[in-house]
Amino acid sequence: MVRRILAVFAGLIAAMATFLIVEQLGSVVYPPPTGLNFEDKAAMKLFMESRPLGAYIIVIAGWLLGSLEAGFICHRISKHEGTILPAILGALLTASAIVNFYLLPHPTWFVIIGIVVFVPAVFVGWTLSRQM
Repeated sequence: MVRRILAVFAGLIAAMATFLIVEQLGSVVYPPPTGLNFEDKAAMKLFMESRPLGAYIIVIAGWLLGSLEAGFICHRISKHEGTILPAILGALLTASAIVNFYLLPHPTWFVIIGIVVFVPAVFVGWTLSRQM
């Protein structure tokens, strides 16, 4: 049981690290305006609305990569063959995205993708690990 909990935790850490790295790379390609006050909700709303499509695509790519990695790592560590662990991991990643959507304004299409992308991607990573 401890091994399974640690596996989910390791998957979460790996996914979040990948999300962070990819989003940082994205901010190099699409930097925020100089002097943007991240605490100013109105300024953040305007900033998020003005982001180019490519900036959002980079974030989605990071989510896919991190979620695949999370599922893969979780299976490798847990050595569990059931589907409950990837479901839990995908649900936790989805919940973290929902919190992000609550804190920052995002386009509706991006929110929809964010709600549906994590669970399937984690399961794909989990399945890839099982096949190796």
